[in-house]
Amino acid sequence: MSIYNQFSRFEALASALPLTAGKVFFVADLADAWFERLQRMFPVDVDGEVRLFSNLDTAIGACTGGRGDVIVVFPNYTFTVTAAGSLALDVAGITLLGLGNGNDRPTISFTTAATGTVLVTAAYITMDNFRFIANADTVDVNVAIDINTGGNFFTLKNSHAILTDTSAQMVRFIQTDSGTDYLRVENCVLEGDTSAGLESVIDILSDNNGTVIRNNYISASTGDSRGLIHYAGVDTAARVSHGLITGNTLWNQTGDSLSYGIHKDSNGGFFDVTISHNNIRITSDSGDGWFRVASGVNNASLYENYGVNAAGERGVIFGTVSST
Repeated sequence: MSIYNQFSRFEALASALPLTAGKVFFVADLADAWFERLQRMFPVDVDGEVRLFSNLDTAIGACTGGRGDVIVVFPNYTFTVTAAGSLALDVAGITLLGLGNGNDRPTISFTTAATGTVLVTAAYITMDNFRFIANADTVDVNVAIDINTGGNFFTLKNSHAILTDTSAQMVRFIQTDSGTDYLRVENCVLEGDTSAGLESVIDILSDNNGTVIRNNYISASTGDSRGLIHYAGVDTAARVSHGLITGNTLWNQTGDSLSYGIHKDSNGGFFDVTISHNNIRITSDSGDGWFRVASGVNNASLYENYGVNAAGERGVIFGTVSST
């Protein structure tokens, strides 16, 4: 009887989480006063599996791919990224759920290594309610979240990223490999400052299919010929297909006339993509700084997007008006 009472502790907490057929694991800081108590509450389960960890990467390794496991990360937990792939999201179908609000949310801190990354190599992974920060270690992180081939259907939502610090920044916050499809970024705040060291915030290497970027606030300063949301061309056939960019507020704080809100490189273009209801602010007077695709939007739908290029202005609709 005691075994089932012991197991019910997992089930009691799991009942408040998204429905899952898998197991629920927990991560908390070893130094937290409640860690020892959590060890008593959540001991090894009836299958002999450890359920409580002090290392997020180790908890991911305890998951089983395709089972739908959930990792609950407690407030004020910090995972420090110090090398390439320090945090390896390499188990398919898992959900990482952060507890807490504001700065109390679990934090992914990038320090000491330009190559330090959260490396995504498995499909169907979700991160929900996390905080990402660039720390002042005089190191620019090349790519914070690196989605490699195989990382299809990666979702980041309800999260907050501080892209720049006093002497460090994330050159790219999210980058996908060419052919890595169905990225979803929603309900996030991704903010930098006026330092123009970033190349982009979300950088997608074409070809790409099914990306959804919606209801985010993104404010930073990008370099020459880059956008906050940037699609990099590979060849003339490179394309962005069947995607949705909607409901975002984008502010590129760089004064450079070649810094954009949404930008697609000169090769390839948009196909069957809807880009709507975005509010884009730029600080230059370049009219195409809000949205620029050098080879055209092809058969994409571009409507009800507003742009301003100075504080206090009312937005103007940008894009070509339909002929009928």
